[in-house]
Amino acid sequence: MVRYLAVLSVMLASAGTTASAQTVPDWARERTTAWYNAFNSGNATELANMHAPDAVLLVGGITMQGKDAIQRFHAGQFEQVRFDCAWTIQGVSVVHRLAAIWGTDSCTETPKTGPGTRTFNGRFMTMYQLQADGMWMIIRDTGEVVP
Repeated sequence: MVRYLAVLSVMLASAGTTASAQTVPDWARERTTAWYNAFNSGNATELANMHAPDAVLLVGGITMQGKDAIQRFHAGQFEQVRFDCAWTIQGVSVVHRLAAIWGTDSCTETPKTGPGTRTFNGRFMTMYQLQADGMWMIIRDTGEVVP
């Protein structure tokens, strides 16, 4: 997974069209907005439906493969906590039918029971593939908390 992301990142960086935050394609902004809206509302089904059937999610050293595993992961999170995240796209690179979107976010995580609200900053990179029907679907997704 890490090797795949590293190779794809190099490929995108060397051969793609990179967009600054001011020139982010509409589809990239719309897909990222939809992802964060689903995440902030706790909708694991909607999040899973944004992924290709064999998509991979890597978060906190845990790897989930496939829409069902991704949905179960998010559903488990949403049973315990609520999220409120704001995000910024820092860049987009597109090569043919593949695209990478990367950026930062700031999230507040509030337990559904008990104390312990915390705020954290993170960064993400999401790889998309353009499908035959014209829809960009997530094929690889990763995020990490930054100090």
